Amino acid sequence: MRLIGQGRFGMVYHAAQPQLGRDVAVKVICSEVANDPDFVRKFETEAQLVARLEHIHIVPLYDYWREPDRAFLVMRWLPRGSVRDSLAQYGPWSVGAAARLINQIASALAMAHRKDVLHRDVKPDNILLDEEGNALLTDFGIAASVGTLRAPEARQHLTGTPAYMAPELFMGDPASPQSDIYSLGVLMFEVLTNSRPFPDRTTEQAMHHHLSSPVPSLQSTGLPLPTELNMVIWRATAKAPQARYNNVLDLAGAFQSAVAGTLGSDIIRSPVEFAPPTPTSPTQEIATLIIEPPLPPDNPYKGLRPFEQADVADFFGREALVVRLLDRLGGSSLSRGFLALVGPSGSGKSSAIKAGLIPALRSGGLPGSERWFVVEMVPGDDPFRSLEVALQRVAVNPITDTFRQLATGSLSLLKVVERILPGDAGTRLVLLIDQFEEVFTQVESETERQQFLDMLATAIAGMSDRLLLLITLRADYYDRPLLYERFGTLIRECTEVILPLNTQELQAAIIGPAERTGLVIEPELVAAMIADVSQQPGALPLLQYALTEVFEHRSGQALRLAAYREIGGISGALARRADEVYNGLAPDRQDLARQMFLRMTGLNEEDEATRRRLSWSALTSLTEDRQAVNDIRDAFVKYRLLTADR
Repeated sequence: MRLIGQGRFGMVYHAAQPQLGRDVAVKVICSEVANDPDFVRKFETEAQLVARLEHIHIVPLYDYWREPDRAFLVMRWLPRGSVRDSLAQYGPWSVGAAARLINQIASALAMAHRKDVLHRDVKPDNILLDEEGNALLTDFGIAASVGTLRAPEARQHLTGTPAYMAPELFMGDPASPQSDIYSLGVLMFEVLTNSRPFPDRTTEQAMHHHLSSPVPSLQSTGLPLPTELNMVIWRATAKAPQARYNNVLDLAGAFQSAVAGTLGSDIIRSPVEFAPPTPTSPTQEIATLIIEPPLPPDNPYKGLRPFEQADVADFFGREALVVRLLDRLGGSSLSRGFLALVGPSGSGKSSAIKAGLIPALRSGGLPGSERWFVVEMVPGDDPFRSLEVALQRVAVNPITDTFRQLATGSLSLLKVVERILPGDAGTRLVLLIDQFEEVFTQVESETERQQFLDMLATAIAGMSDRLLLLITLRADYYDRPLLYERFGTLIRECTEVILPLNTQELQAAIIGPAERTGLVIEPELVAAMIADVSQQPGALPLLQYALTEVFEHRSGQALRLAAYREIGGISGALARRADEVYNGLAPDRQDLARQMFLRMTGLNEEDEATRRRLSWSALTSLTEDRQAVNDIRDAFVKYRLLTADR
């Protein structure tokens, strides 16, 4: 690894991922930030949101994790540096080059805003350039879901760079898309002039100017820039958020209109891949200006993967269940510390907890729950090691040798929780153990299984206000924990059974995501899908996959019954797409794909096929041709036939 940059939040390194054969940039967030309780609470959820931002002008987030004293973000490596580097080397950009830059970054921000994600730190340092000079927005590390930052928090922690911050953020008001628009307006001024509108040295000076001083005209810098651009920048940087552009695409459109006559060139609407060759420096004029096409609608359906915390906006149909779960957790002293959600495979257990209950807790669904810490794990074949890794992700106070102490019983789970959490009253750890049946299917040692269950039972029996344990368990394994007296008693008293969605809930699950994304769905399609799902218990993943395919076959903004019939309905959509992807592989890669899927399949005690999670190294060990494994994985992940944790 080679250090390439350093800032107030941490350091950035150039590194390599040998298994994938690619260079990456690794941002290491410093301990002062990484150990801050508010950062720990929000890090994984916000990283999930950022990792979902797939756009040609957003630097992809490949991986992320946190441990005591540090947090890591692994991103695409872009060797040409940032817009800040370009300004230092070449000086101010030409109007044409700036127009292209604004267009690309506005397109990226528009997509993020549509997913309710703010950037909160738009500045030249956070815009990187690829080999063709295209701009990519990076460093969403302090991004937040729209509307979640409350005013008291905002006043205590100014988030962003003062030289680019909107006035309302200095006043402690919540951030909004208009806050990003303000920052983009300041950036426009700087890119065109190579100077900031308010070259202040202190936060107090910056706050004074952003609150009370208008951005100066471009011509005040002595550069012969179009006067029409002043009006664009002044509106973008209006002191009142409601006086700015309604959205970032309106800003980009106003910029394009202001410079169209100046460039004297044709403005064409075309996909970005037809962009003209990049000049050797940003000061060279661009002959043809590309306007990004309108953003296509997002696919709001999840295919075969479960909903995650970041998917809460698209999660519909389980509202009554979430209320019932909150009521249980707010009840007797025992149920306040433990809850098992049991249901058949495909009933949506994991989704109900991750995209339903946990977001409700983060929003204050129980008294003080907005300040709780949340961590997820699956047992795997070494549950103590999995637990140690999970606890380290939320440990505000580091603790060493957790695995040995938990596995040997020399330190109880409650003691570990007490040590890793901050000491303020009301702070609690929510530990979700998903796919709890793995304790019985993957753990080979009966002694280890007994120790793990006893450790959990002891922690729950302590009725501590510091720990809430949630588990999801497949119904066909419901009898297994009952064989262990202490843990079985807890299962008997603290289990909630998840039932199939009723007709109204299925309607919400189908229609809700479509309406949120601006899609129109035919009533006949809804009726047909509900009728088909009712004949197949545990078919929620198939429903989501069929909806994914209907979206891919949509007519404009409409989801139609004809498309559903074309893909083969609930039962046929998955097989049809899987066969299509498989048949599209070369013969030698078809053989490799079969080996990969055999590795990802296991047999239970009844000799029924079950899925197996595998590490990437387990798949790449099948062949020396790692690129072939990459391509096969990407082909199936693209159509949500496979899921990857990153």
